[in-house]
Parts: sequence; C-alpha cells; structure tokens
Amino acid sequence: MKGELLMNNLQLIANAALEHGVFSELEIAEFIDQGYIPLHCKSEWDKIGAEKGVIYKIKDGEKGITCSIWKAKNTQNGKPSFYKAKCCFYKEEQLIKEKATLDM
Repeated sequence: MKGELLMNNLQLIANAALEHGVFSELEIAEFIDQGYIPLHCKSEWDKIGAEKGVIYKIKDGEKGITCSIWKAKNTQNGKPSFYKAKCCFYKEEQLIKEKATLDM
C-alpha cells in the first residue's frame, strides 16, 4: 500500500491503460512526459464538451477502463483528505460528439 500512496492519478490511469492494452508502453511514456493522458471519465468529458459547445455520449457497446484514483474531500478543518474512488475512463474515439443546443 505504501507504494500505491506515492502514485498520483496520472500514474494510476497510465498503469490501468497499459494493463488493458489501451495504449502501448511508448505512448504511455510520451503521455507521462507531457503530463496528460487522453482518457477521461464521463463527468470530465462533460466539462470538456461544455467548453467546446458539444455533448459527448458514450457509443453503444463501448466499455471504458475502470481504475481507482485519488479524490479529495474537505474536512471540517478545511484541509482536504484523500480517498480512492473507482472511475471509468474513455478515449474520445469511444464517444459520439453532438452539437450542444440551447434550451430556451
């Protein structure tokens, strides 16, 4: 567990992507160097879509990779505490991009 606590979310997601064969070792190494992996959970795709004016929907039959990552929660003294939470991550190719419409 000690080594696991030293891993950040980027490393946790990279390890899961490599384990599931989503990316090659070379691709993972490049992503780690860039500090970014193009895998996101649905809520993050929603935020990205809102910035771009699109809605992302998961394609029928697509399965994301499940990975436990660190999440922060505030405590009464205002200092964050961390816990592990399972999240499901998707590549953009697994999504349908639709133009967002304004509801009036």
